[in-house]
Amino acid sequence: SWSGNTRCSHIVTFCAQGRYLALDLLLPHLPSSSQLLALAPNLIKTLLHTAADDESNAGVATSLLVKILDWKRKEMEKEHSIVPRKAVKSRKLRGDKKKRRMREAADADADAQPPPHSSDPPSQLPPGWLDLWLPHLSWALLSPLPRRRICASSFCLPPLLDACGHAEAPHAAAALLDGLASAPAPDNRRLWVALELHRTAAQRGLMARSPLLQTRVGEWLTPPRLQIAAGHAEDGVRAAGFQSLAAMVGEEGYPTEELVEVFRDRLPHAAKASASEYIKKLVRAMRDMLTALAGREAGATVLRTTFADVVTTAVDRGGYPGAVLERENVALPLLQECLEFAQKQKSEDLLAILAAAPVVLCLLTALQSVWDRTRSAAHALLLRLLAAAPPALLTRPSSRILLRCRAFHLAASPRSRESDAGARLLAVLHAASPEEDGARELVSLAATRVTAMESALEHAVEKGLPAATLPLSHGLLAALAPVAEALGLQGGTDAILAEAAAVCLRALELSLGVVADVHPAGP
Repeated sequence: SWSGNTRCSHIVTFCAQGRYLALDLLLPHLPSSSQLLALAPNLIKTLLHTAADDESNAGVATSLLVKILDWKRKEMEKEHSIVPRKAVKSRKLRGDKKKRRMREAADADADAQPPPHSSDPPSQLPPGWLDLWLPHLSWALLSPLPRRRICASSFCLPPLLDACGHAEAPHAAAALLDGLASAPAPDNRRLWVALELHRTAAQRGLMARSPLLQTRVGEWLTPPRLQIAAGHAEDGVRAAGFQSLAAMVGEEGYPTEELVEVFRDRLPHAAKASASEYIKKLVRAMRDMLTALAGREAGATVLRTTFADVVTTAVDRGGYPGAVLERENVALPLLQECLEFAQKQKSEDLLAILAAAPVVLCLLTALQSVWDRTRSAAHALLLRLLAAAPPALLTRPSSRILLRCRAFHLAASPRSRESDAGARLLAVLHAASPEEDGARELVSLAATRVTAMESALEHAVEKGLPAATLPLSHGLLAALAPVAEALGLQGGTDAILAEAAAVCLRALELSLGVVADVHPAGP
């Protein structure tokens, strides 16, 4: 019963996930939200602060907060005789689930359509309802602690806007932007909040249907401010700036060419200066930018120029020889997204940009990286590029000879990373020109190397010498696996596959003489 005030106060005071779940179970049995908030006046503040400070409890705290706010809103609407727009438009259908689903789908379609008038309808939020949670949300978003700001933006802002409803969410977002002007916080934090709010509103389709929100966002995010954000010293502000630039290009009423120019100018610096945790946001912003440009009728030239700039940024800033892992983690994701975008658009011009020599040389350099993950990603990207638009650098006979010599040299190296790079390069060359003669040559060379290894091992056993100078064949044998797999798909190559299996068996027997002291001539 509600008479146990001490026990209820104990539940709503402590910050633990189990207590939030317990209070969630008690909500249907409580008389009113006003009585609950009278018992715990700081409950809304506590829940929102917990969601911003404790990531492990953010989900359950936010869910409970939304339920309490929705409950309080209904009571305040009843008190002020406010009829929600949804209740006017929708009618209850009982007994027929199919008709109910059809009505809900029709209501959703009606909500998704832009309003026929040029201004937002008056807000129907109860007076004082936003004051219950908006100041606390603003405090969390403007906090000096980066972790708190990120949690508030990720876990609190989206569900609270959704709780307002699709028709009232623009008014709540505009109120939050209006409060930024007088907020006691540095300009960089206020700019970051405006950028995050625009990104969240754009993802929910609020920008396209709300002239009020477009006006407020346009007042805050002017082109000079976006240029400052995209080149900001803080990684979080810079990443949010690129995401807002990409979102604005897909919206009406913004100077597309000016925004794209800012994006292109600031991208090289962002690709070089951003920390690894912000690279994914930068790559997603680039993908959204290209997708938005592809959706515009007059954006073909701008799209091609922007695409070329992104590829150049990936090659020059992240794919140079000796690049550290952070830079390689920029180049390869950017090139991968560019390839997926070009394949989705089915554009030969964009694929030609990716098949150019600088891009292929960048991937070949990454193929010889000291990092296993980079070599694997570069190998997969080269194979996808060969399937989409075979580069001339990998199909021209003169360049293939040089690359083949380099691959054989790397495959014979005692270092595992170099032998792996040689094996992958041989597999890429075979994929570029899958001929039986090339596969037979590889099998013959592997057999020759195994024979030399056998002779050297016999000589070492007779003279009692260490086996440290044996000719190594593991790189060539590693290249046989993808080549044999490709040949097996073609059919009619059983003889080559049998020769490759015999070579692998001989190499396995010889290796036992080194690792298990079992010599080939023994029993």
